[in-house]
Amino acid sequence: MTEKILFVQLSDIHIRTSEDIVLKRAKAIAAATFPRLPEVLGVAILITGDIAFSGTAAEYALATKFISEIKTTIEAELKDRSVNIFVCPGNHDCNFKLDNDTRDAVLAMIRSDENAPTDSLISTATAVQKEFFDFRDQVSPQTWKVDTPLSWQSVLRVGHRRVGIRSLNVAWMSKLKEKQGMLVFPPSSGLSRPQWTQG
Repeated sequence: MTEKILFVQLSDIHIRTSEDIVLKRAKAIAAATFPRLPEVLGVAILITGDIAFSGTAAEYALATKFISEIKTTIEAELKDRSVNIFVCPGNHDCNFKLDNDTRDAVLAMIRSDENAPTDSLISTATAVQKEFFDFRDQVSPQTWKVDTPLSWQSVLRVGHRRVGIRSLNVAWMSKLKEKQGMLVFPPSSGLSRPQWTQG
């Protein structure tokens, strides 16, 4: 067997209620990987934004069950090889019921200041993503080489090789009604130096 990993990417599933059609397709999604499983040493499922519809704990509970069903179905076929889950948020992964005037002021301050935002400002800006991060920690219990509210990264071992996975929280400044040019991402947040080689 060659040193390969299979990536499965899902995006914009917008889970809202238990009646969502995507929730009935977990086994079919998993089965789509079966023809390739004999060739690989592991599977990484990447869920890249807008997992929930409005970033609530109830929506993430449904998402957790859905992802678990995909994972366990693949694992049953994959036998002793690993299935890892990685998630990153989109604007629908923000619970804007937690938004407030303080966050508005912080976002305005971040946009107007050329300096990197402090941890305190980032914490206030990302408060609307609390349920997302709780969900991330449940479905993706990785040992992160880097773990900040703006980016997190890990390394998968595939045979003798290592594959770096990095998630960027590009939705950290999202608002319910987005305006073009209002989202920024600080270049000084340590993202320019990949840390794949750390032990």
